[in-house]
Amino acid sequence: MKKIILGFFLILSSVCLYAQKKDSVARLPVMDASKAKQVNLKLLKLQSTLKQMETKLNEVKKLMQQVEKDKMSLSEMGQQDMMELQKLMEQKSQLEQMISNVMKASKDAGQKAVQALKAS
Repeated sequence: MKKIILGFFLILSSVCLYAQKKDSVARLPVMDASKAKQVNLKLLKLQSTLKQMETKLNEVKKLMQQVEKDKMSLSEMGQQDMMELQKLMEQKSQLEQMISNVMKASKDAGQKAVQALKAS
């Protein structure tokens, strides 16, 4: 019984909506030819503008993709530069350590030579 009432209600709602739609279409004002032409021209202009905007949007998307690629490339280049800098800093540190060792050995040798001279 509930299904029958529900079905009847759905059918009645559909009929009412159809009647309202038909009534609203009948009440639309009739346009004269010049107004219809103006509306069509405005519609064409809007469609043209919309196409231009879509074209610009696609161009901007392509530019954004290119910028993203360039950004990634720069990031990779920066990482390579950082690794190279780190390698050079390590080499500099090793060179400074070697110079320090040579200077210390030279000082020690000088002191030993002075002591040997004093002892003789």
